[in-house]
Parts: sequence; structure tokens; C-alpha cells
Amino acid sequence: MRSMAGLSTAVQTATLIAITAALAVTVVALWRPWEASGQAQLAAMGTGIQQVHDLLLRREGATNLAHPVIIRPFAEVHAVAIEWNGRSIIVPAVVSTIEYAGPKQRIPGIYYLDRGEVDVLGNYIANNKLNYTTEGVDVVTYAIYTDREVRVITKALPYVSYSVDRIYNDVVVTVTVRTVFVSPYASDAEALRQVIQTGYVVPPGDMLTFRLNSTRRTFYQLPESIDGGSLRVLVDGQPVPRITFSTNEKVVLRVFVDYVTVTVWAR
Repeated sequence: MRSMAGLSTAVQTATLIAITAALAVTVVALWRPWEASGQAQLAAMGTGIQQVHDLLLRREGATNLAHPVIIRPFAEVHAVAIEWNGRSIIVPAVVSTIEYAGPKQRIPGIYYLDRGEVDVLGNYIANNKLNYTTEGVDVVTYAIYTDREVRVITKALPYVSYSVDRIYNDVVVTVTVRTVFVSPYASDAEALRQVIQTGYVVPPGDMLTFRLNSTRRTFYQLPESIDGGSLRVLVDGQPVPRITFSTNEKVVLRVFVDYVTVTVWAR
């Protein structure tokens, strides 16, 4: 490059500014295709997370994933206790999850609220603040951000509810607990035991398919309470505020436990 000696300071400054601007434009022009590709990948990831949420909610359907996920059939186990007059029926509630983990980044549709607590789909806050639902919608998706990583978790929550009816002179109290088990294998085989320990990995590009396999119902009934009593339902030792009932009439307490199995596979 020839020396700029002999040119005035103003001309030299203007020339340097022009060269710097030209280089900046060139760098931006070269970078934009990579930026557009990255944004497209993030958008596809956000759409895939939404689709996984919706398919698990419907219990059926299929989607092609642009990102890897791991399915954990036994991610959590919670204890649902139905208490009546000091007596208790304990129901284990298995929680399955479908998880994505990757470098910390803003994924479209994943709304950042605070470190470690993100509300995404299903009005759920992470950090184990709520491990059940009483609303009937038992699928939630949330994200956990750390310093370097984001984990997006789609979870099938246990559902608990109760109803009070009158049959002739008896009050019939019915408590229902529903738990959803997501697994690549419907039977209790060796392969299922292995997946429970390690998780089931779905690589990017595979089609993930959901199918409602079965619903198995278990029924419990306590002896009639002539002088009534009080009902409480607890999840992991914490009472469910919306489920409380007391009466001094004759009561029949029934407990229904629904085990819903959703089979998933990738190809």
C-alpha cells in the first residue's frame, strides 16, 4: 500500500473512515447468511418443541424433529396420598418427560422470566413448585436456564380431582388420580428397563410418533363411614388446596387411579 504522506489530515481521516465502513459492510454481508440460517434453525426448534407438547397432550400424532431429544419414562415419581379420617391410601404417580438440552440461547416461544424459572406452555413454573394439576390439562413445557445451558422439558403431570354425589341416603366421595407413562416400549421387557435407566434418545431428523396405547384403571373403596369425616389429598406431603371436604353424614369413599400409557417411537 502506498504511503498516505502528503495528504492532509482531513483527507487521511476520511479515507480511513471509508475503508473501515467498506470492510464493515463486507463482513455484515458475509455474516448475514449464517445469521439467517441460525435463526431458521432456532425457529424450527421452537416449532418442534410446541409440536411435541401438543402431540403429548393429544396422545397421538407424529412430527419430524430438527433437534435431538431424550425421553425419560421414569423422570420423577411422586406420592399422592388420599387421607380420610386418619386413614391413608398412597398412590405412586410416575412422571415422564421429553427433554432438549443445548447451549444457552433464546429459542422462539421459550419466554425467559428469571434464571432457572421459565413459564412456557401450560402455566407451569419450574423449580419443583408444582408437580401436579387439578385443571385436567396434564402436559406442561418449561425451560431451565443455567450459565451455559438451556434445558426445555415437556412433562406429563399427574392429575388429581374429586367429586361429591348423593346416592339415596349416602354421600359418595370420588377421588381420581391420573398418571401418564410415556415409553418407547409398552410391555415390561428388558429393553424397557434399560430405557428407564438411561433414557431413550431421538436423534435430529427422525420422525417422533405418539400413540395412546392403553388406560388401566384401579379401584379402591374404604369401608363406609357412618358419622362422616374429612378428606385431604396431598402430593409429596403437601396438601392440595382445592381438594378439601368434610361432612357428618354417612360417606362412601371411592378412589380411582388411571394409568395412561403413551407409546412413542422414532424412525
